[in-house]
Amino acid sequence: MAISFNMINVLTLKKLVKDIMKTNLFYLFVKFVKNFWRQPMKLSSKSGFSLVEIMIVLAIIGTILGMIGTKIFNAQKKAQVREASIMINSVADALSMYYNDCGQYPKTLKGLVEPDPDCKNWMDVYYKGDLRDPWKTDLVYELNGNDFTLKSLGNDRREGGTQLNRDIVYGEDLSGPAGK
Repeated sequence: MAISFNMINVLTLKKLVKDIMKTNLFYLFVKFVKNFWRQPMKLSSKSGFSLVEIMIVLAIIGTILGMIGTKIFNAQKKAQVREASIMINSVADALSMYYNDCGQYPKTLKGLVEPDPDCKNWMDVYYKGDLRDPWKTDLVYELNGNDFTLKSLGNDRREGGTQLNRDIVYGEDLSGPAGK
């Protein structure tokens, strides 16, 4: 409804206000202004995910990652135990070669990598790897006459331990608790 200046003279101000109030646009504007200040704006359900939905998805993802992470972490520990066992067997083989050449075992493991004055037939470096276990701890070597004990203190780096933290000793089977 278009209103011109000529009509204003004819219509009274009261009738003009009534006509404007009858239009839907004015009614919607007034309703918006009244409701805007009374309650916070609501997000449409079409605009995205609700906070609850996002939290549920994050909880599910966290649970899955927790289960997978535990398996990976345990697999890494098992691999380190196997690596230490293999390394201890290699050092023991080097000790046997030293014994064959010198007739005795070295007083320390350094005798495998450096010339030993106690051995007249010292040939060459008997062991070329690192003499520390996968946890970067020195191997424990004890000489008992013509016998030796060789071990790694394991993941916990302490004497003893159980399951994946137990000591890895040369000559012992790994199929026990640490191997599982």
